[in-house]
Amino acid sequence: MDGKQVLFFIVLALIAWFVWIQFRDSEKRKELAARREREQQAARAKREAEEAERQRQLQAAEAAAWRVEVAEDKRKREAEKEKARRQLQQERAAQLEQERRDRQVAEAEAQRRAEAERARQRELEENARRQAEEDRARQRGKADAARRLVEDERASIRAMPIAGDIHHAMREFLSNNQFFGEDHSPLAYVGYRVGVVNGLPPQERRRRLRACFQVEIPPQLADKYQAWGLPVTSQRFTSMCQHIIMLANMRRARRNYEVAVSHWESDVQWFTAEYGSLAQRLHNARIG
Repeated sequence: MDGKQVLFFIVLALIAWFVWIQFRDSEKRKELAARREREQQAARAKREAEEAERQRQLQAAEAAAWRVEVAEDKRKREAEKEKARRQLQQERAAQLEQERRDRQVAEAEAQRRAEAERARQRELEENARRQAEEDRARQRGKADAARRLVEDERASIRAMPIAGDIHHAMREFLSNNQFFGEDHSPLAYVGYRVGVVNGLPPQERRRRLRACFQVEIPPQLADKYQAWGLPVTSQRFTSMCQHIIMLANMRRARRNYEVAVSHWESDVQWFTAEYGSLAQRLHNARIG
């Protein structure tokens, strides 16, 4: 092997060594660049993580602040609601109290008016009672006066003397001892007669009607005549009128009684006109 070949191999070895050195440096540079890239990526990731954590903490702080703000706002609204509720309660309580006072005033006024009305009613009732008592006293006075007048009039009628011929007829009636039947009534006792044959003139019949109104009913007469009542009473007047009307009605349809019936009818009209007003006053005064 000559020198050229040796030199060629040496140059070739140097080139190979140089290439290897270049290749080795290139790998180292690549590895260094890759390590740097990894370090940069790690640094970026750390920075991003730190930024993300900072953003998260910032967001958390903002969220906490928002929650605090929301809670504070809610607390304020609740406080305002509570204040409004209390104010409403106070206003309602004040309204109820005012209503209670107004009701008490109204009740007191109603009670006062009721008491005044009761007092007025009591006064009216007392006045009405006094007026009624005065009216009753006046009525009693009038009634007593009317009674005294009618009693005086009755006494004056009873005190009128019975004519002698009528007394004679009364004694003769009692002496006959015949006291039964319609023909033996108190009218017959005083000699009262009607008709064509035995009838008396109007003046005589009316004298005897007046006497029958004045005298006591003798005990010898029937019981139904005892019920004619006392002399000069409304009962005596009514009984006499009813008896005369009964006699007229009993004979009205019979022949030959026309004159007797006309006497009875005219006599009862005269008797009513003469003593009807007195009989009514006697009745009102409860005298017979």
